[in-house]
Amino acid sequence: MRFTSWMILVFVAICVCASVVYAHICHSIFRTPGLLAVRPEKDVATLRETDTFKVYAQNNYIAPLSKVTLTANTKDEGIQVSISPEMVERLRPGERTEFTVTIDTKDKQARDLDLDFAIDARELRMRPVQQPTDKELRDVLKRTYLCGKVYAAEVLASRGREDGEDFLKRAIRRDPTLRKMRVSVPHHNAGRAACLVGRMGHKKMAPYLRERYKLEESTWIRGNIIIGLAQLAFEEDQQIFAEALNDADQFVKTCALLAMAIRNDSKAQEKLKPMLVAPELPVRIAAAWGRGIVKDEEAIAMLHSIVDSKGGFDRSIKNMVPDLPGDDSGGWGNYLPRAMAGEALLYLAGRNL
Repeated sequence: MRFTSWMILVFVAICVCASVVYAHICHSIFRTPGLLAVRPEKDVATLRETDTFKVYAQNNYIAPLSKVTLTANTKDEGIQVSISPEMVERLRPGERTEFTVTIDTKDKQARDLDLDFAIDARELRMRPVQQPTDKELRDVLKRTYLCGKVYAAEVLASRGREDGEDFLKRAIRRDPTLRKMRVSVPHHNAGRAACLVGRMGHKKMAPYLRERYKLEESTWIRGNIIIGLAQLAFEEDQQIFAEALNDADQFVKTCALLAMAIRNDSKAQEKLKPMLVAPELPVRIAAAWGRGIVKDEEAIAMLHSIVDSKGGFDRSIKNMVPDLPGDDSGGWGNYLPRAMAGEALLYLAGRNL
């Protein structure tokens, strides 16, 4: 599957004083879920004849990205740029890599120079845009895959745009009008939207998540709402987590333990250990997420194995978990666990810096 995304540009403004070239490396890089995040190791590169620095990249998408490349573009023939390695074969969710960039000045003539770095992967479509406008994001809401729409809505919501917040709310409640065929939003999109609201810190959405938790019948979505609320860190939600420990569904119970582990509850951490071998895969994923907070190697390896497994909408591939009631078109049993394991790895990458 290909995902519509935006190319990330790192602008390097180079100006010369005498024989020294100063390169300013901008940190205000467009960083949105679903893309590769990029950060240079320093603000300024000082060039007399050559300079070398590193550019770091992190997979901010819930699925692995392959054939990751960093390229540089300059129209100035007096500058030569080399990048190593030429390609990184694979990056799991939350995984980081680094590229070594060497800039050589063939001459020492004073001039202003723009050097544009672009990052890409096989699953992404490169476009020469640093940061999408609201209009471009709203175009995505109209015409791309639902998963891409969720991310576009998140960016709009982060800018305080009401239509972005409204879209996320509709995704969480599985509003069928969001899809052309007027069938309900798949559970993995709804659960991911709830987790995304938490991971990106949209505290304004907390009341809506609480409301949906009370009304929601799907245990998958209720569990993911608990995880989203845990990341928003409101003290009042501790009561929801405590009550969820008595829920009839094992997945919801485990998500409650995970929520407490996110809030540094050591007793909840211990209770998650036996859940790593539970018969239900979603329960094991929730437990592995929580155990990953304390860097449990077995738990993290489990999450890696799930995101690395073959997925996609293919009826010839046996689903990891049964389709949930209401997933009208079927075949989503590979997406649910992979989406949740990817979210777990992204959360752990941010927490365990």
